[in-house]
Amino acid sequence: MIDFNKRAFCHFTLKDILRIISSVAIPIALAIYTAIGSQQQKQQAEKKQKFDFEQSRELRQQTLYDEFLNNIYKLDKDGYLNDTKNPWAFANAYYRAAHRQWDTIRKADVLQFLKEKQLIGRNNCTGGCRTTKLDDIIRLNELNFDNVQLASQTGVLNQLNLQCVSFDQVSMSNAIFSFASLNGVSFDGGRLDKVKFDGSSLACASFNGVNLSGADFGDSDLAGAHFSNSDLSGAKITEDQINQASFENVIMPNAKKSESRSSTTIKKPITQTTTMIKTKMSTTTSPIPTSSTTTTITTTTITTTSLLSSTTTTTSSSTETTSSLSTEATSSSTEAAAASWTTISTAACNSTFLNQTIYSVGSKPYSVAVADVNSDNKLDIVTTNSGSGTVSVLLNKDNGSLSSPTSYSVDTDPRLVAVADVNNDNKPDIVTANFGSNTISVLLNIGNGTFSPQITYSVDMEPHSVAIYDVNNDNKSDIITANFGSNTISVLLNIGNGTFSPQVTYSVDQGPSSVAVADVNSDNKPDIVVANYKANTTSVLLNTGNGTFSPQVTYSVGLLPYAVVVANVNNDDKIDFVTVNDENNTVSVLLNIGNGTFSPQVTHSVGTNPRSIAVADVNSDDKPDIITANFGSNTISILLKTADGTFSPQTTCAVGSQPHSVAVADVNNDSKPDIIVANHGQTTQLPNYSCSENNVSIQFTLSSLSHSASNPTSNCFVQQCNANLTNNNNDDCRSSSTPCFDYRTINNISYCAPGILCSILETCDNITQTCSSNNSICVINSCCSPQAVCLPFLATFMCKTGWFSTPNITDAREYHTASVLSNGKVLITGGSSIGRDLNSAELYDPSTGTWTTTNNMTNIRFSHTASVLSNEKVLVTGSAGITGYLNSAELYDSLTSTWTTTGNMNNARQYHTASILSNGKVLVAGGFYFNALNTAELYDPSTGSWTTTGSMNNSRIFHTASVLSNGNVLVTGGYNTDAINSAELYDPSTGIWTTTGNMNSARHRHTASVLSNGKVLVTGGMNGSSNALYSVELYDPLTGIWTTTRNMTVAQYWHTASVLSNGKVLITGGNGDGVTYNSVELYDPSTGTWTTTTNMNNLRSSHTAFVLSNGKVLVTAGQNNNAAIHTAELY
Repeated sequence: MIDFNKRAFCHFTLKDILRIISSVAIPIALAIYTAIGSQQQKQQAEKKQKFDFEQSRELRQQTLYDEFLNNIYKLDKDGYLNDTKNPWAFANAYYRAAHRQWDTIRKADVLQFLKEKQLIGRNNCTGGCRTTKLDDIIRLNELNFDNVQLASQTGVLNQLNLQCVSFDQVSMSNAIFSFASLNGVSFDGGRLDKVKFDGSSLACASFNGVNLSGADFGDSDLAGAHFSNSDLSGAKITEDQINQASFENVIMPNAKKSESRSSTTIKKPITQTTTMIKTKMSTTTSPIPTSSTTTTITTTTITTTSLLSSTTTTTSSSTETTSSLSTEATSSSTEAAAASWTTISTAACNSTFLNQTIYSVGSKPYSVAVADVNSDNKLDIVTTNSGSGTVSVLLNKDNGSLSSPTSYSVDTDPRLVAVADVNNDNKPDIVTANFGSNTISVLLNIGNGTFSPQITYSVDMEPHSVAIYDVNNDNKSDIITANFGSNTISVLLNIGNGTFSPQVTYSVDQGPSSVAVADVNSDNKPDIVVANYKANTTSVLLNTGNGTFSPQVTYSVGLLPYAVVVANVNNDDKIDFVTVNDENNTVSVLLNIGNGTFSPQVTHSVGTNPRSIAVADVNSDDKPDIITANFGSNTISILLKTADGTFSPQTTCAVGSQPHSVAVADVNNDSKPDIIVANHGQTTQLPNYSCSENNVSIQFTLSSLSHSASNPTSNCFVQQCNANLTNNNNDDCRSSSTPCFDYRTINNISYCAPGILCSILETCDNITQTCSSNNSICVINSCCSPQAVCLPFLATFMCKTGWFSTPNITDAREYHTASVLSNGKVLITGGSSIGRDLNSAELYDPSTGTWTTTNNMTNIRFSHTASVLSNEKVLVTGSAGITGYLNSAELYDSLTSTWTTTGNMNNARQYHTASILSNGKVLVAGGFYFNALNTAELYDPSTGSWTTTGSMNNSRIFHTASVLSNGNVLVTGGYNTDAINSAELYDPSTGIWTTTGNMNSARHRHTASVLSNGKVLVTGGMNGSSNALYSVELYDPLTGIWTTTRNMTVAQYWHTASVLSNGKVLITGGNGDGVTYNSVELYDPSTGTWTTTTNMNNLRSSHTAFVLSNGKVLVTAGQNNNAAIHTAELY
């Protein structure tokens, strides 16, 4: 059979076939052409959108760069950069503030600019490596330059000149140096893992204490470079390069430690200097005026005690931090340490204690000082031991626990110790006053908390006390002693490299026992204050210039003053002084009444025979309190500053036997002040804790040996919580008014809670060890019964005060939004993460403390807004996304957890504000779209549409908008080529903006909070010179006038402000002067005052903070050191 289709095809002519092909081909071609054209248009659109987005990012970087250049120009124009005294504080503040927001490309550009303008690395290394006295202006210390690429534009060596720049303590992981001149550069203390040096010159470069694992030195020149105490494991370095350089205590690429070897290239050594912003610090003194010496060796200890507040400490001798050179290492002996535990609280030291730890040191410790001697950002402890003629150094291992002491010999009968950098090498050194040998001992820090053998200098008879201070304003620390036996003070000026001129003496009253240094007459020259033990007076010697002093002026104090401390005790910006008086058991407070003169003393009672004093804010009320060590009663006394400017009656706390010296500092980095006491014996006094169970009292006896609680009747034993205990939720267990105990699960997970009545607890399932409620956990070590019981999670919160962690959010992010929904949950949207921007969203449930992801937004967004509408949906608007600036908006439905798009805004924008009006509409104002905007528009939830409304009088970004009680919207400050101080009001009934009173300070990136009294509180921000602001002001809607109120403690921007249920305003985190803060403070509208409170657990800025329905404040994410973080915590 013949196939019909094939037969029919066979009868087609060629013309028919061509006609068919033509009729089919043309539409196919057109379709192909159309598809290609559509694809090209799409690609072009995407390319344009990507270009616009990159342009917006570039513009943001360029704005930062221009602001920085403008700031440097102003400094130069005003002559600050030519000031040889201290121009660097300004330049460093500007640079560090901008550095955190620059990308790696911009950082490379800026470094080249800084070097060309001689703002870094001003040392001239031409003609070989040589020492220079010129200092860098801008410090790069501790900044992050990870992934930065520093390359010569031409590929010619030395074209990129970075020679003699100090990159000390800088993180430069994965950095690339291509054809760069790095001669004489210092990388000391830096992180350079996987760094690549390609064709660069590193002649005489210094690598001390550097992580160089995996580094690649390519074909770079290492002639004269010096490597010490560094890690070169896995590094690529040739044998020729090794022969060029010198190595000391270095882990080599083969993982073996180097033998000390010098380079075969002979070059003169180069000295790198790093400019430090000088800060006055303090140590505490405790002179004991007696010339007798006993050979009886007793148990000698120091005691560290934690307090529940933050502090700024001023104690009885001064220390300053400078910079200079290191010296050779020396051997030392190690003394054994023993420790036991007690606890302490400022509220009632005799009933509740926290972490009192006793450490053995040398014989007869007389004084104690606190300083970070090994540069690990943890405070260490130094004591003088008069019985053994030594100083003991106890390094801080972690969380305030101390190493066994290392002892160093000094001269006979050392009485007082001071710690400061005397040779300008950025490492604190030790100076002691040696009562028995009429000398001082100087022990230079040679690195890692070890010290060289003493160098002694003669002073007058029986020196009791020593202070370190730059008294002649030459940026070198000088030494001042109080000489008990000769009724003089000695001044030894620093002549460089930690050496001192012969003493110059000044007469004072009889028996000078303690010396302190401060500028008491506000002439920018430090003066000397001396406590005269035998004369019952204090001498004030004013600085007449160049480190010389006028004759003494004396003031009467109590009987036998042992120690003196200088501090501003009444917050009037004038330095007062306080003495402890051994004979009549008092402290004397003498207020500065101007020009270095003082009011008559006011006395307050303390313990028996007070021998030492410190001044610090121990209860976080921003007022200085007094702490004394009472030799005769084995106690310390705490006198809290009251609201009326006086001091409350003492609270006493038992410490070790015969306390000689006291210091206050945060030794465990928990932002709470700790007390350190030097004493002879060991006394441990601990309270008992009892609770009532069915009208039967159960006694829990605290044991110093086991640091535990037990019920002797039931033979039950429960460990008392360490204040730093971390449970499975990463929550710190903090002491409350009653001791808290460490309850453990079968898996040995810790939960911190107080003693609880057994009758209210259900028992756990015997087999599964679980509880029927998801809000409880089964614990096996309770005193209720042999059966495991269910501990309510709610109980664990009873032992937590201040801040505690809650689970992390899924995505690290900053510039995101947070919204409290009607169901109490918190919705987090968008933001910037590490290397990417986000469209993700997640929900926090306060009832469970957990995060869950929800559906993503349609668009990637950061620096956008989110508003909770009256219909319970959340409106998200604007931002810069992956496609550039956005005018889109979308809605989140909390009932369905879905996003839907809604009408687009008329203008694309980011950094704008969104305010919910009383009529339910949303007002969006200002923002950025290639320039600052003044436009405003309204969203109507009932129609999903936008309409334009009146424009603001000023274009602005980084501003705030607040809905007032009368329904109007107040917009404040912002930025448009410069910071703005103007404010204006939007009237929803007319759609018109009207100007109102200007703020006293121009500011942007600030906060604005509507108080319960209707006023608006504006805090902090950044001014036109890119300086962070302390200032705070109030707007009164009734008068339209701004008034200043008290400044915050910390200058900051990109912080948050939350109005609490008690009406106070909580300020958290932020940036300022190139650093990120975890600080927290509270504003009380009823008094107009600020008080600091417990710091957050994490440094953060560009975060969110919202008050939950339970009154707690949830803080989420943000950035720390240029990197987005994902932690969250509750206040």
